[in-house]
Amino acid sequence: MKYTTIFFIISTIFLFSSCGEDESGNLNLNFKATYGSDPLVMFNEFEYNNTQIRIAQSDMFISDITLVGTDGEVELDEINFIDFTNQNIDEEKAINGINLDYSDVPVGSYSQLRFSIGVPTSLNSQKPADFNSENPLSNSGHYWTAWNSFIFAKLQGNLETESDGAFDLGWFFHTGRNDLLRTIILPISVTIDKDVSESVSISFDHKELFSVGNNEYFDIEENPTNHDPTNIGPLSMIVDNYNSAINVE
Repeated sequence: MKYTTIFFIISTIFLFSSCGEDESGNLNLNFKATYGSDPLVMFNEFEYNNTQIRIAQSDMFISDITLVGTDGEVELDEINFIDFTNQNIDEEKAINGINLDYSDVPVGSYSQLRFSIGVPTSLNSQKPADFNSENPLSNSGHYWTAWNSFIFAKLQGNLETESDGAFDLGWFFHTGRNDLLRTIILPISVTIDKDVSESVSISFDHKELFSVGNNEYFDIEENPTNHDPTNIGPLSMIVDNYNSAINVE
């Protein structure tokens, strides 16, 4: 009887301690840049408004990465940085994409992935010097003093204007300012189980970023840059197109 009682006590303690343990799994977010249906390789030539375009740089801050599930929300990341420029140097690397890996994701079913392109207002009020070197916001090359804002995303390249292969027009669109922060909500169907790794693949269609509707695209030759902090028309177009350009594969 004595040993039975001891065994019961030990078993009960083990049961309750086991139930108290947080069960979690792993989630991989894979980000891929495309141009239409093609992998986006830096400096490759793509058709654009009856001419040719090359994209030389594409990077962005991604923030407030959150899973939404039946039991609530789980924030995976406050701020991170996606750099397709250095990743997409050939087709193989473009197809592989950029991976953000998260461990200790609570077990459960998740139906949405939510994140923002840009820097949240609470962080955008600060400057690169306010962050340690391990934080992506410490990069002074992604801060514009004229805006008192981080540069949320850089998109730039060259356009062929004379159909002679010269790619003579350089263009760039750098987004920033709190009113250009955009939040994306993607439908997903992910179940995280204990010690299991799941993956979600997300595509960024760079051609769609320039869409003005009805298979027509922004006239880059007419307005190739956004040096004027007050001229945010083209930038608003780009960030408003995030919803159609960013999708789960």
